Amino acid sequence: MDLFEAIDARWGGPAGTDLDSEQVRDVDLRNEGLWNRISSFSGSKAQSPLVHSVHSAHALPALLGHQGHPRIVWDAGLGTLFDWLSFPLPYAQSEQVLEAMLRRICAVRLASAMQAAKARRYAEHSRELITAHPIDRTRQLLADAEGQFNVWLTTELQEQFALAHEQMHYLRRVDPSAFDELQAKLVSALDSRTLSNASDDSPLMAPLESNSLDRRIWLHEDRYLDPDSWYLHSWIEGTSHRVEIADWAAKADRVQRALETQPRLLLEAVCDVFGALAVCIESHHRQRGWDATTAAASSRVALGHLGIILRIDILMSIRPASAVTSKAGIALRADCMELVLPVLLHEALGPDEEIPSTADLREVMRLAGERTSEIHSSSMQVIEETATEPDEEAEIATRADFINSIFLNLRPSPSSRSGVLFHLGVVDLTPSIRTVVQSVDAAGIEIEKFLARHERGDWGEIYEEDAQANLSAIGREFEALSEEEIRRYRGDIWSFYRIQGTGILIKTNRERTLTTVLTSADL
Repeated sequence: MDLFEAIDARWGGPAGTDLDSEQVRDVDLRNEGLWNRISSFSGSKAQSPLVHSVHSAHALPALLGHQGHPRIVWDAGLGTLFDWLSFPLPYAQSEQVLEAMLRRICAVRLASAMQAAKARRYAEHSRELITAHPIDRTRQLLADAEGQFNVWLTTELQEQFALAHEQMHYLRRVDPSAFDELQAKLVSALDSRTLSNASDDSPLMAPLESNSLDRRIWLHEDRYLDPDSWYLHSWIEGTSHRVEIADWAAKADRVQRALETQPRLLLEAVCDVFGALAVCIESHHRQRGWDATTAAASSRVALGHLGIILRIDILMSIRPASAVTSKAGIALRADCMELVLPVLLHEALGPDEEIPSTADLREVMRLAGERTSEIHSSSMQVIEETATEPDEEAEIATRADFINSIFLNLRPSPSSRSGVLFHLGVVDLTPSIRTVVQSVDAAGIEIEKFLARHERGDWGEIYEEDAQANLSAIGREFEALSEEEIRRYRGDIWSFYRIQGTGILIKTNRERTLTTVLTSADL
């Protein structure tokens, strides 16, 4: 199987349009620069990952195992989504425009999942909103070249964070010991004593009361902060939230408890924090408008924007919710980044570098995250409310849904096909299920939808530990295995759904020869 066949097998269709030579060169340079930073602070001698660059509607980077050699398939479409979410950061927009951008993202995600009719409806609604409420570009047109550069830079740095996050997953595969050392370093940095020593008071912890010229000069010369940066807007305007050092201590305790009990969350937090660290160090050394503070703020924003994309995917039934992709999971990972990244950045750059203090950096990231949340919270609530409305024309592509959960540690087998995690085999309905089909209107259609959800990893109303058991039961799918290998790599997979209050269970056996649909009474 060559590279393109491997990509097609993963994505259930053509990978997309290859980037032109100049764009490929830019991605390669970005990949090399970030990997050099990761190699430096991890001590790994592993070669940099190979990157294959495309542009498609799938819009997430993928770590692809190809003939035993992991490489990153980079989708430039992710930058498009970041751009749609980021342009209101420096330039305020109406709620209708913000809703239109989110509906446009819904359309892209639905299109990637082969739900064409529903994607068209979201796209049309987005166009109607933009037509009735055009984007306000007044401030954008009045901005100078430096302001325009900062807008572009925010999106660029978010893309770098996504790539560096994936490089950290690559590091875990090719050099586990180096990854484990970084994980131990993160856990140590979360220690309350370490954080208390780095939690000096910051002027950003309380809204600004006097926006005088002297105050702005003081910020720039003494604190190494740019008062005109988008991430300080709410603080400059006096509308930011007040926080205390005790709030950060409580946040650290909450993050520590979560990471101690959720290993997959810890894994993603390591990739988040050290991916962001690579972006910050690379930006600091590049200079010419790039700086570590903007990189830290943009990495925090990128995590918030990825959280929005994940919430949309879950709402549209494109991916199942999990501890690392849920709203609460993203919030914990963001808290971890805000707490630990400033400490690690100061350790990496040394005391002589002119960068904000750890407390100031922490507040910059907090303000950036708050701004992202405040911009999109109302519009996201509208999307969530309307997503539950009945959809009479919804299309379910039972064999062509694209699995786009690979960015957050839900990486299926590289040989998975067409968005399907495993074979169903023969589908058998128990007598009690046949009774439900005969007595409840449209029950047969619902069961067909449940089967489609079951085989692509949306297991309905099951406990988190059962979902983890299902993930563990998936291994070396679509391969001819011996009986011993089947026992070693695979297990039974269960789902649970409801039809008018009746519990519907679906079980696929470890041999992938039989899938049984049954009711709770059959157990």
